[in-house]
Amino acid sequence: MSSERNKKIEFIVDDNHWLSLMIKSVSWFLLVLCIVVGVVGAIIVKKHFDNHFNYGMIVLTSSWILGIIVFLFTYAVGEMIQILHDIRKKIWVISSKLNKKEE
Repeated sequence: MSSERNKKIEFIVDDNHWLSLMIKSVSWFLLVLCIVVGVVGAIIVKKHFDNHFNYGMIVLTSSWILGIIVFLFTYAVGEMIQILHDIRKKIWVISSKLNKKEE
């Protein structure tokens, strides 16, 4: 019974960081998306507003700043999940070594 439980827990511990990888991938996608939207938005705004004030630059800059902020927060969440997974794996390795010594 305990060996089956240990195998299940070992599988969970040895499983790769799929959630953190997915969150990091989404953060990179959002960064690229915000950069593209900023460039396209700046071009569209520049065509419609031909005043002395450069509205296109405002759209471009605000989109890039928003993209960088969103990227940093989502990437940081992915990193925290990966770090917590690594800590859990190290604790599991240490506890399994201690359990083997006791037997």
